[in-house]
Amino acid sequence: MQFSADMKELLHLFEEHGVQYTLVGGHAVNYYGYVRTTQDMDLLGEYPALRYYPPSGDLYFDIMTRLGEAAVFEGVEAMVMEVEGIRVSVATPRALYALKRDTVRPLDHQDAEALRQRFDLKED
Repeated sequence: MQFSADMKELLHLFEEHGVQYTLVGGHAVNYYGYVRTTQDMDLLGEYPALRYYPPSGDLYFDIMTRLGEAAVFEGVEAMVMEVEGIRVSVATPRALYALKRDTVRPLDHQDAEALRQRFDLKED
C-alpha cells in the first residue's frame, strides 16, 4: 500500500502526537490487496461518520463517530505495521470482516466476501 503525501503527513502527525486510531473501511481493505476506487470509498451511506476535508482539499477521511453495537474501538483487533517508514494501526482482516459482513451497504458485503475468500475466514 502506498499513501499520498497528505495521508503520510497525517499518519506521521498521529504517531507524533500519540493519537490512538485504527484504519478501517476502504483504506484498510486496500491495505490487504482488495483495491477499491476513490469513487467506491466516497459512499458513506447511512454510516455515523464525519467526512473531513482539509483546507487543501487534496485528502479527505472519515471519522467514525460510533461503531454501533458491532464493536467498540478497544475491541477492534488491529496490528501495527510499518508502511513507508510510518507506524500504522490497521484492523486485521478478521476484524474488517466482522465489521463489514452485516452492514446495510452492499459495498461492505462485497468487501467482506473478498476478505473471507482471500484470508479463508470462517464465521464465528
